[in-house]
Amino acid sequence: MLDSQWNDDYSRFKERYEKYSNYVRRSDRVNATLFLLFLGSILAFFIIIMTITLPEREFLIILTMFSILVSGCLYPFLPKLILKKAHKFELSSDELTKYHAIAVYRYIDEYFSESATKNEDLRKDCKIQAINNANELLLLIKENWVIGEFKLGQIILGKSVEEFIENLSYRLIPNIEHSKTDLILKKTNDILYQLIAFLYVPTKNSLEHINGNMSDQLDPVTMNEENKATKFINFFSSHVILTQAVFIAVIVIAILAVYYSGVAFFKMSTDAAYSLAVNFGGIVFVGYLGIAIIVLQRRNKSLE
Repeated sequence: MLDSQWNDDYSRFKERYEKYSNYVRRSDRVNATLFLLFLGSILAFFIIIMTITLPEREFLIILTMFSILVSGCLYPFLPKLILKKAHKFELSSDELTKYHAIAVYRYIDEYFSESATKNEDLRKDCKIQAINNANELLLLIKENWVIGEFKLGQIILGKSVEEFIENLSYRLIPNIEHSKTDLILKKTNDILYQLIAFLYVPTKNSLEHINGNMSDQLDPVTMNEENKATKFINFFSSHVILTQAVFIAVIVIAILAVYYSGVAFFKMSTDAAYSLAVNFGGIVFVGYLGIAIIVLQRRNKSLE
């Protein structure tokens, strides 16, 4: 059983974390929407100029220019304004570490609850949530438990912290994910309890005790390294602006390639080749829009 203060803190942290995550997701959606609207309006503008001869042509041109102006003005500012609201609920690194550590413990504890033992889907969900929070915990510790060039810190805690991160990476988290028996999973939760206690009252002896328990009770598990494709996807997923810049470059190159091919190889007139190229760019944009919507939906679900 967790200490009542830990449960109270977890409830408070969870409320703030969820509000923060909601604002971040909202900012991402607004960012993507404005970018796609801006780019789509530019493409629509050229398509209208080159292909449409209807009486409404002037109205459509004004409408697309207005859309370009509004989305272009809002794009640099609106997402940042939403993020400012998010920062009001942002947890400190210490609070976030406690939140994820307690979350892992609670999900594993729920995994063994009476309701979960009768529901295999609930058990799977508990395990997935425990793994996700454990990985977040590991990232936080790697980022924030840095001693740097402080010699005294290196002497007193350096080795213990390095061993702790290694044990989390190759013993605790892999055993949560790949545990073959409930006994191993219960052992990981006992160690998590000790970790939560350490986060509230950190001492060198407590850290060494946790390291000793992980080394003695949990066998190391070698995790498969991410393949190149996964690393590539993860890199672009974490660099939104770079991804958008690459897409703009790709669509411009594609339009130029279609235009050049039409003129040079298919002997089309410049007007016909230009029209074909712009329409091709519109098709590519619509395809990208569909993919972006799917990716955003999946990302939002993974953050819930």
